[in-house]
Amino acid sequence: LGPEVPMIVQYESHPITQPMTRIPTAFPISRSLDVKSSGGKASVSKLFGTTEDSLAVTEIGAGGQVDPKKGKKGPLTLAAAGTYSGTTPGRFVVIGSSNWATNNFTGSRQLGNRDLLSYIPKTNDFWLKHMVDPRYGEVWDEVTLPDDTPRLPKVHLWKNGFHTAERALIGYIATSAVQSESAVLYYAFQGCKLPADVRPYYYDGRIISHAETPLPDMPGFCQAKVAFSGIH
Repeated sequence: LGPEVPMIVQYESHPITQPMTRIPTAFPISRSLDVKSSGGKASVSKLFGTTEDSLAVTEIGAGGQVDPKKGKKGPLTLAAAGTYSGTTPGRFVVIGSSNWATNNFTGSRQLGNRDLLSYIPKTNDFWLKHMVDPRYGEVWDEVTLPDDTPRLPKVHLWKNGFHTAERALIGYIATSAVQSESAVLYYAFQGCKLPADVRPYYYDGRIISHAETPLPDMPGFCQAKVAFSGIH
């Protein structure tokens, strides 16, 4: 691994990182975090960071060259977790890079990225236990701390039209990627020509097939059925 991939072997005391004692993890091209107080409404804990030998830069030259005089010297925080007790209370985890969860790093036997990733399914456990309404279906908009009581209203336009639909979309794309299967998505493009930069939502992938069908109720537009593989 190159200098652009911080290696972590020491972690702060926290339930998320407790199983990671002395297990190396890698966080390629990670942003550093500034953990600040928010007037008592948020409680934030550092999860892990770099050593004093690290350097944060905003520019990388040809061949990976950096100017130490323009960088910020370590130690640098790379991940933090906390709770928020404002109008809409909740919990959060912030990590400066998402690339640590890609197959290249979670599949390595020399790294503990897979072990750290094992905490992620707990978010689904919480979702199914506290957010899903088992009696009437759908999901609650929010739950309140500390007892995770659902907050009303459960249904409103912003939640149903964006959050619920997006979770289903991301769940489908992510599950397809984890199972190494293709994902089929539908688009509506003007001119019935598939754009060269079409992507599977916020992810990347390789187009393996596509088909365009004119939309009678939208003159000049076509429904594009696009199949992606290698989603990451």
